[in-house]
Amino acid sequence: MARLHQREGENIDYTPGSAVAVGAMVAIGTGMVGIADRPIAANELGSLGVEGVFYVDKATGAGTNFAGGTKLYLNTSTGKVTSSATDGGSPAVAYPPVGIVLVQPATTDAEVLVKLSR
Repeated sequence: MARLHQREGENIDYTPGSAVAVGAMVAIGTGMVGIADRPIAANELGSLGVEGVFYVDKATGAGTNFAGGTKLYLNTSTGKVTSSATDGGSPAVAYPPVGIVLVQPATTDAEVLVKLSR
């Protein structure tokens, strides 16, 4: 049985082990990513956006002009989104899902507009 409704769920509470900058993407396990809407000090309660539309950091160069509708993942090594679901290693390390591209960026753009999803 479900418990009583707690809140809408657009943001979740988050207490980081180290400081988180405003706009930073934070992996929440391997299943989702949240985005800090304000700076969060280390070991202090803060909030991460887990629903909505955000500009997120991406690499530039060949292969980074993701088509609209492309599912993107957080490369936890670079802190930027990628269209690859894993690091390609053996064994492969899965990247957490970020969301879906809304507007195709140019290869020279450092950001892409994404609708967060899991």
